[in-house]
Amino acid sequence: MRMRVMVAALVAAAVIAPSVSAADVPALDAAARATLDEIDAHGYNPATAGLFINWSVDDPARSNLPDGSPARRDELTDLRDVLNMTWYEHRHPGDRSQAAALARLAVPLRAKVVHYSSDKGWVYWQFLQLGALTGDRFWTERAQAFAGHLAGIVDPLLGVVHGRISPDGKEPGCADGYRVDHDLEGGLVREVLTVVGQAFDTTYHLFNHTVCGGSPADREAKVGEQADEVLALLDTGAATGIPLFTALATEVLDGLVANPARLHDTTGGGFWFAFDLGSQQLRDGYKEVRQLTLLTALHRADALEGGRYAALESEMTRVALSMLRRGRVTGYPYRETAAFDFYRGERFITTEAAGIALEALQSVL
Repeated sequence: MRMRVMVAALVAAAVIAPSVSAADVPALDAAARATLDEIDAHGYNPATAGLFINWSVDDPARSNLPDGSPARRDELTDLRDVLNMTWYEHRHPGDRSQAAALARLAVPLRAKVVHYSSDKGWVYWQFLQLGALTGDRFWTERAQAFAGHLAGIVDPLLGVVHGRISPDGKEPGCADGYRVDHDLEGGLVREVLTVVGQAFDTTYHLFNHTVCGGSPADREAKVGEQADEVLALLDTGAATGIPLFTALATEVLDGLVANPARLHDTTGGGFWFAFDLGSQQLRDGYKEVRQLTLLTALHRADALEGGRYAALESEMTRVALSMLRRGRVTGYPYRETAAFDFYRGERFITTEAAGIALEALQSVL
């Protein structure tokens, strides 16, 4: 019964009336189509039967930068793109512009995800939404199997999925800890409550990046991760009917609106990359395109809260259009300058960023 209710909710979300003005719809839909067409034109990697990680806007034949290795692949990016193409077809009945690319990616992807195992809980919702859009039981069955996997890897004593965290640049690593966004996205109710108790900062109303030994370790609050965590809390609230989770999601959004961490660039629009909850240092050197997940979160929250975040949702809709780089190659890079241009020498389109942007664009259309 719960699976049927959640599928029905996803179908409703896919066809919910848009909150953007009628004047904005053509530009947003054109941006989505242009991004998809660019992935179709230059994103396919025949060596992996999947997508390139990225490709140069100056010479699209140069891909998987910086090393150019043809073997590099992110299967979850492939999954996101298949969902976005399917979603586009659902919104445009009879439009076959994505059919060839969809057929090319879907078959090898289906083979890869049959036994997919990870702690990235957002994959569950991708499977579920694909099932809702297509009516194909393969995807709902994958969602059910993946949910069972996620439940099975939770430590019954500690209530979280935990283990060694390898260092990734700034992060020092940890012998026994967890990534906060991963546990929130994959969480059972107890798991989510445990994570909130250990990782939520009540001063800035943001989540720490990692927990080690039950206490915050890497305290960098990245806007893209905060948006993922808001969506996870909204999903948990919708699935369980427990108001606490929706309240926590809106508390994070309210914190971003109030802006004590100065993450919101109230002059140029959008959000800076991150704020360190320990040192109180703002990382304002660039803006990550992953922040567009916040548009999806705001749209979802607005539907529940009667337009409470309408102004910020409208701003992030404009940011989604501003971040689209247009030219010989059109799409979304990994990160951009304060004025929404390529950051330093990173003149390439990234499939992960493009997929996140597409989800945000289509969520408001």
